[in-house]
Amino acid sequence: MLFNSFEFIFIFSPCTFLLWTFLRRYCLSDVAVFALLLASMFFYAYWNLPFILLLLGSVIVNYVLQRVIYSYPQKNGSFQQKKLHC
Repeated sequence: MLFNSFEFIFIFSPCTFLLWTFLRRYCLSDVAVFALLLASMFFYAYWNLPFILLLLGSVIVNYVLQRVIYSYPQKNGSFQQKKLHC
């Protein structure tokens, strides 16, 4: 599946957007993010299955870096807090 394919434009993209909107509307932010992660994996697997490993590696590296960045204190001495808003 490519970004300019009919499957992506008329099936995958609208379904993913509707799922994201539904989950965000009911304040299920963590589930919405996980749903996008699964949709991304499906998109890459549909095109070429081995690319899932590349995507998973990227997700893991970004997650670890995010955790490291949030663990350092700010200049005023307080730690950063992760705030999720609906």
